[in-house]
Amino acid sequence: MEHLRINASKLKISLSAEECKRYGIRETEGEYDPLPVREVISDILKDAGLGGFYKLGEKLLVQLYPNGRGGAELFITKLSSVAERERRALAEAELLDTYSKERVAFVFEDVEALIDLCRILAKRDKRADLYLSHSGKYLLLLEEEHILGISDCDIATEFGERLSSTGYLPSPEWDKLLIKDDAIAKLALMKRGA
Repeated sequence: MEHLRINASKLKISLSAEECKRYGIRETEGEYDPLPVREVISDILKDAGLGGFYKLGEKLLVQLYPNGRGGAELFITKLSSVAERERRALAEAELLDTYSKERVAFVFEDVEALIDLCRILAKRDKRADLYLSHSGKYLLLLEEEHILGISDCDIATEFGERLSSTGYLPSPEWDKLLIKDDAIAKLALMKRGA
């Protein structure tokens, strides 16, 4: 994998045919199915050593083109760097993929529901912190990824309540940290009713 920083807000990543295969990116009739790209964009950035390219909550424009040799050229642009008029036009375009990540919090009254959710999220390799709030409820803080405005954490609303403000930070005065970073993996292994 090769990458080139075009400027502070745009980069190009070249993927070989083998790398496309590893990430599940397949060309069909000169085009790529955007679904696998959406699911692995974060992994591609990490593997290229570019995890710090964008800030939490920042939207990215992702463009993928075949290179004619079975590989692909991936162009990633921070939408915050694009002028407002162009940003609106890009946001309304149907054939463009956008990606963003932000820290969110969900609250759970029932530990069973929390465990059930963690069993689902563990399959997605998500990481999270778990807190016990001063009111006795559980707070799960995790990074939510949005691809084309669709969240990879929407399922969590079936088990708990999403806190309204993004970037929620627990209070060290009121909330007790129970598990740091790997709360999802640990809770997914717990038995119900334990």
